[in-house]
Amino acid sequence: MFLIRILGLPVAAAALAVTAGCVSNNTTSAAARGNAEANSVAESVPNDSALVAATYTNREAMTRITKAPVPMNPRVAMLCIGPERLSRHDPHSAYSAHVSVSAPQADAFRQGTNSFPVGTIIVKEKLHGLDGGPSANLFTGMLKREAGYNSTGGDWEWFVVAGPAGLRQVVARGQLTSCLDCHEKHRATGFITSRHP
Repeated sequence: MFLIRILGLPVAAAALAVTAGCVSNNTTSAAARGNAEANSVAESVPNDSALVAATYTNREAMTRITKAPVPMNPRVAMLCIGPERLSRHDPHSAYSAHVSVSAPQADAFRQGTNSFPVGTIIVKEKLHGLDGGPSANLFTGMLKREAGYNSTGGDWEWFVVAGPAGLRQVVARGQLTSCLDCHEKHRATGFITSRHP
């Protein structure tokens, strides 16, 4: 009996160690899966260089929605310059804009779809003059992000790309309050402010 008890203790201890190892491995596996999913989402989100490329360098990958520049309301034109209030922006100028959408979603945009897949990009290029003119070197955009990224803003990430050709850069991006202030009144249309023929 004494021998069985002595042998029983190491066996019980080994069993506990094995069981603890299994629980720990399962927990680690769940955490690893969560991390892998988070890393997968992070890898699918365009970095600043990719946003600059999408808005300007690789413009052919976008579909222009507007046939002619759309005149911008002066108040909206002033709001639509991002939080940095770019120094070269002339508050007395009139502006118009061209709107482009990532190519696979162009038809959905035209048809008024209010639901866009993750990765959809919508870009507005601001132009000098109501009838279109040279680029104001300012692009504002919306990037559809994963569910839960921005529940108050339809899971859109807003961004501003500015600067002359060759020197364009992302000057702001994220859940920008200045963008949400304008877009939230268009919640019923998927936070899209207007549709263009």
